[in-house]
Amino acid sequence: MSINNIPEKLMENVENKLRKHVENKKKKLHFYASAAVLIIAIMLPISVFAYSKYYNNIPFKQEIDLARQNNNISKINKSFEYKNVEFTIKDIMADETGIEVIYNVSNPKYYINGLSFKDANNKNFHLWGYSLPDSSDNSDKKEKAFFIFIGKEEAKYIQKNPITINIDNISYKNIEYNNKILAKISSFINPKNDSFKVNWTLKTQVTMQNVKNIPINKEYSLNIGTLKLKNLKEGILKTILEYDFTPSDGNITKMRPLFSMRLDNNYTDNINEEEKLGYESFGYIHGEEFKSIYYKNIKEIGIRLVGASINYWYNKEYEISKDKLPMQFDFNGEKFKITSMTQKDNCTKYSVEYDKTNRIYERIGIIPVRFSDTDNYGSESHQKNEKVQFKDQASRNTVYNTLINKAPNLNSIYNNAGYSGIGVNNAVVSENFTFKGRSVPNKFKIESAARSFLYDTDEIVIH
Repeated sequence: MSINNIPEKLMENVENKLRKHVENKKKKLHFYASAAVLIIAIMLPISVFAYSKYYNNIPFKQEIDLARQNNNISKINKSFEYKNVEFTIKDIMADETGIEVIYNVSNPKYYINGLSFKDANNKNFHLWGYSLPDSSDNSDKKEKAFFIFIGKEEAKYIQKNPITINIDNISYKNIEYNNKILAKISSFINPKNDSFKVNWTLKTQVTMQNVKNIPINKEYSLNIGTLKLKNLKEGILKTILEYDFTPSDGNITKMRPLFSMRLDNNYTDNINEEEKLGYESFGYIHGEEFKSIYYKNIKEIGIRLVGASINYWYNKEYEISKDKLPMQFDFNGEKFKITSMTQKDNCTKYSVEYDKTNRIYERIGIIPVRFSDTDNYGSESHQKNEKVQFKDQASRNTVYNTLINKAPNLNSIYNNAGYSGIGVNNAVVSENFTFKGRSVPNKFKIESAARSFLYDTDEIVIH
């Protein structure tokens, strides 16, 4: 299938839609606790749970290659067959932060799409989860991987005992797109992947690589609460900066700090959001992830807190009248307008405009108030981001200009974290959201809001 001459406006809408739906619908993390299955869908840029990601074929590819060169990987080479397609579990690389299983498949359209993880006696572990390859990836690479999350107790068990991986489902991607964005849209709206049940069991002992823990014990008193840096964990797959946070505002549901990390005279970025497989909620405190330094001979590490992104949770309702539009509203000092409301085919579409000056939040989560669950068919939103002036723009600019000299990778840090431009002068300026249902809501509510801060702090030096 080939589609050319795609309108620019369409691609802008596609990008906005993907940002939401990649989190909401497709990038699912399968998380198990006490045999209960939770499918976690992330609606906001930060969640109480770990970021859940699908990824393209092989995460941590460079780290895997280094582990192979240094013989720090468990060789498996166990094959299974479905009709004329052969799956070969090649290698397993593991430490207490997780287990990566690398496999080859003779037909790259096939991939493993369901598994269970058990102990040597075929009993379910208490706390574990997994992430899978991106089913919309059209690459012809035969090497793929899946990642297993584990808790602390599971990590201790695996150090001394064999594990059992049961593969119970494989899938086949039978539609190809020349355009990657269209492929992802198709996978969201109408997946064309066929699934097949299998019953493959792999029981093996894996080598758990040591993780080096470096204590930090640094505490920051911030305008949003208290942030305490606990440890730096040097793992074979990634480096994790562990922290704990106590908010000063009860409406804060999540805080994600951002750090600049210096390795001798070079700077390393936090792991890109497309590659991040998550660390929180699996028996650990919170942690920010960086690329692995396991094989690097580093004499000095510098860590600097440069910013934080905050999610607030609210439940504030507003009434709306179609006859009075446009209507202006005030949310905690943030002004916005609902400019229009149109109805068509059991859908109500609202257009929202936000002021471009005196801004407080980068994004506000607006949803219609439902009349009943049976009357709700779902909703969707398209947002547009532009440069704005925040109420504290002058101090933001001052901190930014100071930080960019101290942390030359500052912009890269924000880009990799998925907040391109946010933290300085970028925010949502307009939004179209659609309520799908038979009735027309006369109320909407603000459920959430996102805000970020920049911090000029001293560097912590570890020798």
